[in-house]
Amino acid sequence: MLEQILEFITTQLDQNELLAGGAMLGLAAAAFNYLRYVPMQLARVARWLVVTELDIPDKYDSFSWVGDWLSQNKYTKTSKRVSVETKNKQPYYTPAPGWHLLWWGNKPLLLRRIRNESKESNRSFHESWKITIPGRARGFIEVCKKISDAQHKSKLNINTASEGFWDRGCPQNKRPLESVVLPLGVKESLIDSIDNFYNSEQWYSDRGVPWRLGVLLHGAPGNGKSSLVAAVASHLDAPIYTFSLKGINDRDLPRLVQDVDRKSVLLIEDIDCVSKGREVDGQVSFSTLLNCLDGLSATEGRLLFITTNHPEHLDPALVRPGRIDIELELSNPTDYQIANIFYRFYLGEKCPPYFIKEAKSMGASMATLQGHFLKYKDSPTDAIKNIKELE
Repeated sequence: MLEQILEFITTQLDQNELLAGGAMLGLAAAAFNYLRYVPMQLARVARWLVVTELDIPDKYDSFSWVGDWLSQNKYTKTSKRVSVETKNKQPYYTPAPGWHLLWWGNKPLLLRRIRNESKESNRSFHESWKITIPGRARGFIEVCKKISDAQHKSKLNINTASEGFWDRGCPQNKRPLESVVLPLGVKESLIDSIDNFYNSEQWYSDRGVPWRLGVLLHGAPGNGKSSLVAAVASHLDAPIYTFSLKGINDRDLPRLVQDVDRKSVLLIEDIDCVSKGREVDGQVSFSTLLNCLDGLSATEGRLLFITTNHPEHLDPALVRPGRIDIELELSNPTDYQIANIFYRFYLGEKCPPYFIKEAKSMGASMATLQGHFLKYKDSPTDAIKNIKELE
């Protein structure tokens, strides 16, 4: 059948010069059209062989790493097209949206900053870096991370959840452990347990036990739950990843938890909101939450803190061993705590027993005491004299 069709076409071309000429023109046009794209294809292959292309969206930490590298780059310091932000009330310069040609060591680097309008209600735009570097310059991101880590080494990095991804806020000053006053021996015992956990990765691995530690902090508001978490993270030189379950859904929660870096502090605040109907405003199911804490979605090498003002509202499944390993109540301050916070504020001044007794009878929290001492920061005498204000 095929031979007959080919014989018919050949016969027609031999007998009809017009048809043959048209066929030749068609073949020539097709060949020309194909060859026209050969240089473009060769250019693409050459580019793939000789350059590295990086696409870095703003939803990842690497976007901030590149920004920190750019803020220190000579090009940014001399360019007339820059974006200006503020961090800790200091100007922070990075290249403006568009194309930029600068150098990474002895290699030229082509940078494009893309800014697109966001359809999300709480963000005006999304950004990304498009970077092209000659050769296999995979070490570029590692260099950016080292520079970023060096810039923030003396700071506490706090990441908050936004639209299912982590937003890196302005670094804060680290919180010394000494600034958090707990009942005698409690803080030391907690830090010993956490340090032992971080030094026991191989022990967990050898026994097939997930390398995770969960701490539940509960007690009346104002007694230092968040301050303790900040002090622990500062002690570990670890970033904090924090969110409240309100505003998080079943799709976003696993992704947020899995994106937490190893040897980081994950803080979930006011977790008692899961008590009603085993869901949070119909968005996060109880099963999803449990799976993110110690199921297949859970990450290893992270320290989990859960805070609540109402531990009695928590489901027993949420705080069982394996999910919560340490439970710590931060109630209103003891005699020891009141005396120590007074001593710290007034640089060695002893707190009179009268003040301690009155503060306890009024049910003053640590935050209340701190506010009172700040009000009279230059005069311990006035702080004692006006103790009735604690009511």
